[in-house]
Amino acid sequence: MRGISFFLLLIFLLNVVLTYSQEVQIGYIKYTIFLSNDSIVETNSSNLFSPISPSEMVVDSSGNVFVAAVNTIYVLKNNGNISKEINVSGVEYLTYDPRSQVIITTSGTLPNHVISFISDDNLSLLDRDYLSVYPLSIAYDNVSDKVIVGLIGGIGILKGDNITDIVRMPGIVSSLAVNNIGNIYVVGYNLSANRGFFSILDNNFTVKLEDNFSTFFNFVSYINGKTYIGGDGCILIYQNNTFSKITYLGEDFYGMAYDPINDLVYVAAHSLYGPDFVLVIKGTNIVGRIYGVVTPIDIIFNPVSKLIFVSNFFSGTLSIISPGKPPEGNTQEVTLPSNSYVSSASSTGINMLKIIIILTIALFFIASLFLRKLKRFG
Repeated sequence: MRGISFFLLLIFLLNVVLTYSQEVQIGYIKYTIFLSNDSIVETNSSNLFSPISPSEMVVDSSGNVFVAAVNTIYVLKNNGNISKEINVSGVEYLTYDPRSQVIITTSGTLPNHVISFISDDNLSLLDRDYLSVYPLSIAYDNVSDKVIVGLIGGIGILKGDNITDIVRMPGIVSSLAVNNIGNIYVVGYNLSANRGFFSILDNNFTVKLEDNFSTFFNFVSYINGKTYIGGDGCILIYQNNTFSKITYLGEDFYGMAYDPINDLVYVAAHSLYGPDFVLVIKGTNIVGRIYGVVTPIDIIFNPVSKLIFVSNFFSGTLSIISPGKPPEGNTQEVTLPSNSYVSSASSTGINMLKIIIILTIALFFIASLFLRKLKRFG
């Protein structure tokens, strides 16, 4: 009797575990936007080169998405339709100032050293600041109403046509993030030393932490009390003076976005040697990968449409990921580990796996009972 009770308990626990595993829904590629001809198709991004090369993106409070693409900023509505194209030479990085309702951009590659200001109201170019240094990454500090600019060898505050209050950094500043109390997170790399660096400054520009690593860092994002750092071959997660690490050799990690509805972090991953994909993290654990992107650089979560936008640098496209379960018959290339949900087909696969495991346990249990009886009467 005890054996039968144990068997039933085991079946119950297995059913709970496998049923719970189906509830993690990381999403699927709903459609792709081709910037070259303003077309939207229900397919993955094509692996064909386009000189448009979209890189960083920002989203405003209305859900309009601004995409930096070499010499143009594409403005998209929250559903992905292109509403305007704004000429900005050499544009690479973007940030959004919600107080002034201005999108601020940097053009820091030769021969550009310009910061441009675009009205979020009428989508027009308001002004340009020509600098004596090359501006790279950029972030808006909502606490002190400052625009922070990353440089080659430092960060500073934008004041008129100048970068002031420069704090030296050990290399190229590739990304900046600011949290809700004004702490500034800085990552980058030093080519001559072959090292990456991570620094934290308070709102007064006082360095609180400076650390060096054996990998280059490409992107930093502050999400729910954790600092996520995308690097070459790994993702570092910093919280409470402690680093945890997700190692993924061969992949370079760039832009990140947080879906607050499903509590998931989406990370752009690409490689010269393997497949490109969007890595999906919950907390500090990988829950899945979404394939069908091509050299993804940046990712944003649109708070209005609840869609995730991915910029595909190589193909000149944007992939739009819809969180949750794909519709019936969806053929998008989405793969997940066993603890995630993909589609009805995958659900059937998990149910079949459940049946097979239960049958195996049942057969093992019956065989054990049979052997016991043989020993008793043998």
